[in-house]
Amino acid sequence: MSQRLLLALGGAALLVAVVLAVVLTGREDRPGTAAAGSGTSAGATRSSAASTAATQGPVLPSSAPAASSAGPTTPATTTAATTTAAGAADQRPAELSPVPLDAGATVPGVVSGRLVAVEAVQATGSGVGNVSGPALRVTVELTGGGPELSLDGSYVELLTGPDLAPASPVDDPSVAPLQGRLAAGGTATGVYVFSVDDGARGDVTVRVQPAPGEPFLVFRGAAG
Repeated sequence: MSQRLLLALGGAALLVAVVLAVVLTGREDRPGTAAAGSGTSAGATRSSAASTAATQGPVLPSSAPAASSAGPTTPATTTAATTTAAGAADQRPAELSPVPLDAGATVPGVVSGRLVAVEAVQATGSGVGNVSGPALRVTVELTGGGPELSLDGSYVELLTGPDLAPASPVDDPSVAPLQGRLAAGGTATGVYVFSVDDGARGDVTVRVQPAPGEPFLVFRGAAG
C-alpha cells in the first residue's frame, strides 16, 4: 500500500474522531442548558410572584371592630343623700327652754349663763352698715361648769316679737364680745349692742351659744 493511501486513511480516521467528539459534546451540553433554562424560568417566576406580592401590599381585615357607642356611665345622684346633707346643713344646735331675762340657764357639766343687764341706749354705729340710734345693750356672763371651753366661737343674737325677728347688731364702742378660754369655775363677760326701737322692746329674746355645737341658752321677756 502506498504512502499516500495511508495518509488518506489516517486523515479520514482523524476527521471521524473529531466529528464524534463534537457530537458527543453537544449531547452532554443540552441537558445542562435545559436545566439552566429551567432554573432561569423558575427564578423569573419567583421574582414575578414576589413583585406581585409587594405591589399588592399586606392583606387588611375586611372590616374593623365596631367602636362602642356607649360612653362612660355617670353615677346617678342620690336624691336621698343630697336631701340628708342639705337637712344636716340647715340644722341648728338644740335650745334650752326659755327663762326670764333676769334668770340663769345651765348646760349641765358644761357652762351656766345669765344676762347681767339689758339696757336701753343710744348706739353709735362706727362701721359700714351700722346705724346709730335706739338700741339695747346686753351684758352676758358665763361660768365654766366642766372641761375648759373656748369662747372664741361663741354667738349671741337678739330677736323681737312673737315671730322672732332678728335685730341688727351695732358695732358700738362699748361692744366687747366673749373670747378666750373658760375653765371650770371661771367667769367670762361679753357686751353686745342691737338696734331695737322703743316699740319693739316689750317681747325680747336673747339666745347665747357658749361655743360651737353647744346648746343655746335662751332668755325671754320685756326689756327697757
